[in-house]
Amino acid sequence: MNYSAPSLSVEPPVSLSVEPPSPVTSADNEVPNIFDPESLTIRIAYKCNIRCKFCYQGADLDNKTALDEDRMLDMVREGREAGFVRLGISGGEAFLYAKSMAKIIKLAKRIGYESVSIVSNGFWGKSRQSTRNVLNLLTDAGFAPPEDMLSMSAGEYHQEWIELSNARNIIDAYYKQFGLPFTIDFEYSKDKEHLVAEFNEYLASQGIAEDTYKIRPRTIIAKLGRGKEIEEQTMETKPLEAFGICPSIGRFVVQPEGYVVPCCGFNRYIEGLSLGSIYDHSVSEIITNASTNLVNRYLTHVPLRDMHKELSKHFDLPSDYSVNCELCEVIFAKKEHVEHLRKVAGEMLNDGVPIPEA
Repeated sequence: MNYSAPSLSVEPPVSLSVEPPSPVTSADNEVPNIFDPESLTIRIAYKCNIRCKFCYQGADLDNKTALDEDRMLDMVREGREAGFVRLGISGGEAFLYAKSMAKIIKLAKRIGYESVSIVSNGFWGKSRQSTRNVLNLLTDAGFAPPEDMLSMSAGEYHQEWIELSNARNIIDAYYKQFGLPFTIDFEYSKDKEHLVAEFNEYLASQGIAEDTYKIRPRTIIAKLGRGKEIEEQTMETKPLEAFGICPSIGRFVVQPEGYVVPCCGFNRYIEGLSLGSIYDHSVSEIITNASTNLVNRYLTHVPLRDMHKELSKHFDLPSDYSVNCELCEVIFAKKEHVEHLRKVAGEMLNDGVPIPEA
C-alpha cells in the first residue's frame, strides 16, 4: 500500500545528510546491531486542546499535524513482526483521535502485543457520563489492565487547564470498572512538592480513597519547546560531568510527522535526530538502518559531555543544563555540529565500533 504523508502545519526536521555511503564493517563484514527496541510508541498528533506552558512539543489545538490512520495500523503490524511486544500511544492529546486509537488498540491486542499504555490530559473526564463512555470505548477495544495502562497528567501546569474534578471522575470510574488504582502523572517544578499534598487533600475531600489511585511524580521540567518560555527556574542545573551516555536511547518513537526518533522524543526540533520516516521505510528497515546512523551511533557510544567538550573547542555553546535532552538539543540542533562530529567520528567512537567512511 502506498501512503502519502499528511500536510504539515509545522516544518519537519531538516535532513542533515549524515548517513554514510557505506559503513566500515567488522571482520565478518557485519555491522553490529546497536538498536533492538522492544516497544513501539506512536505519537498520533501534535494537536492538543490545552496549551500547558511546559509542553516540550509545543502542542496546541491549531496544529493539524497527524499520522495517517492506515499507516499507523500497518506500522503496528510491522512492529509486531519486528519483535515489538509493547505499544505506547500519546499525542498531543490521543483522545482527540479516539476512533483511530480504538482501532489501534484492538489490532494490537489481536496480534499479540503484551501491553498497551496510553497517556492523556483527561479532558474527557468532564462528567461522569463522558468518563464512562471513554472507558467503555477502551474496554470494547480490548484494553485490559493491569497489562494495559492508562494515565492522566494532572500536575502543576495541567491544572491551569483541566479541572481537578476531571481527575476525581476518572479515578472513581476507573477503579469501579477495572478494580485497580488509576495512575496520575503529576508534574511539578522546583520547590513545588506541596502541590502533591494539596492534590491528595482535594481527592480525600471528594471521597476518593488513597488506594484507588497512585501518583507518579514528574520532576523533569526541561527548557524545551514551550518550556523555554518559563522564566522561573524549574530544575537545578548540573555540572557537565554529570551527563554521560543517554539512558533513553534504544526506543522506537514515531512523531506525528512520521519520522522516528531513538529516544523519548523530547527534542522535537532537533534537525538530525531522525532515523527515517515511516512514510518512506518499513519498521524493519528503520531498525536496520539505525545501526549505521551517525547520530544514533554517537548517542549509543559517546557520553554527552564528551561531545559537548569536543564541540566547545570550535563552537560557542551554553554551559548550563538540567537534563540530557537540553544538552542533546544543543549538540545536534545545528548541521555544522553534526558535520564536525562526522569528521572526528574515528577519534570519539569506541574502538571496535564501525564508523562512517570519510
